[in-house]
Amino acid sequence: MKNLAENWDVVVVGAGIAGCMTAGTIALKGKGNVSVLLMDRNPPTEAGKKTVLGWVCGDAVGEHHIKYIHEHIGTTYGKPEMENRVTAVYVYSPDMKVRVPFEGPGYVLDRPKFAKRLLDDALKAGVEFRGNVQATELIQDNGTIVGLHGQTVGPGVNQPFEIRSKLIIDTSGMSTKLRRNLPIPSHIEKEINKDDVEPTARLNAKLRD
Repeated sequence: MKNLAENWDVVVVGAGIAGCMTAGTIALKGKGNVSVLLMDRNPPTEAGKKTVLGWVCGDAVGEHHIKYIHEHIGTTYGKPEMENRVTAVYVYSPDMKVRVPFEGPGYVLDRPKFAKRLLDDALKAGVEFRGNVQATELIQDNGTIVGLHGQTVGPGVNQPFEIRSKLIIDTSGMSTKLRRNLPIPSHIEKEINKDDVEPTARLNAKLRD
C-alpha cells in the first residue's frame, strides 16, 4: 500500500471485464503518460469475481465484439480463455413458451481464464492492480468528484486509505455503493429498479453434428 492521499490520473473500481478493458485501453492509448490504478475486492487470482457463489455472469461474448477489440487495440483472444464457438443463443421465458433468438456467432468463455487474460493484458499495458481493497465512498469538492475513500479487505484489521484522481470510473457492478451514495447531483440512476433485473440460468447443448 502507498501512503494515504496518493494521486493518480485515472482510478478504475472493479476488475471485471469492463474494468480490465477500460483500464488497459486507457493505459495503452496513454502510452505511458497516464497513470492508471485498477482496484478490486478480490485477490489477483480471482480479480473480477462477482460473488462467493462464483463468476455468475459474463461467460459468453459475440464474435463482433472480439473483432472490434482486435481492430481497435490489436488484441486477439483464443484458447484457453475462449472455450467454445457457438452460432446462436436462445433465451426462453420461465414457462418455456417464449423463445427469443440472438443469432450470430459468438464464444462461450472459460470465465476464470478470461479474467486472468484480461488482467494480464492490463498489467502489460502499464496498469497498476491493487487487490483485496474496496472503495467505500467518493470525495467531492465544489460539485466535482476528486477522489475516493477505501479500505483493505480480508483477514486482520481493515486499513483505511484515501486516493485522489482526475477521473474515477466505477465498473464494480449494479450493487456498487459508489453509485448509490453519489454525493453530487447527477442524472445517474442511484437505485436499480428490481423490475429491470432479470435472473437467468444458462444451458449449453452440444449437438451431434
